[in-house]
Amino acid sequence: MSSNGQVSGISDLTIAALERALDGLAVRQAVVANNVANVDTPGFKASRALFEEQLRAALEKAKRAGAGQRRRGLEQVEASVVETSGALRRDGNNVAIEQEIGELGKTALTYEAVAQILRRKVHLIRMAISEGVRG
Repeated sequence: MSSNGQVSGISDLTIAALERALDGLAVRQAVVANNVANVDTPGFKASRALFEEQLRAALEKAKRAGAGQRRRGLEQVEASVVETSGALRRDGNNVAIEQEIGELGKTALTYEAVAQILRRKVHLIRMAISEGVRG
């Protein structure tokens, strides 16, 4: 699969959106892992990876766009990493380890669910193609 929503030459808005979601979730996983790794680093500020609103807006725009323009906005979707403001400990660190561990689990489950949907979508497309070839 490529990052432009094409699987073996198949172009599809849903596939492109799922791939962008996986990219955003991968960034989120890395950011949260970095937060956990720095839980004891004085002065460290936790970060968050945000992409859902940008993805949602790109999908809304794609729905209104013509067929040739549908994926263009999705190709622009990238996770942005922002530093959080939160209660600081005495050492200036604001990582809440319980929250980060929860976020790691949630992100991993979401990634697996999106990957499963993408696999099923590709499988259905391949089945439809192979049935068309046989028929």
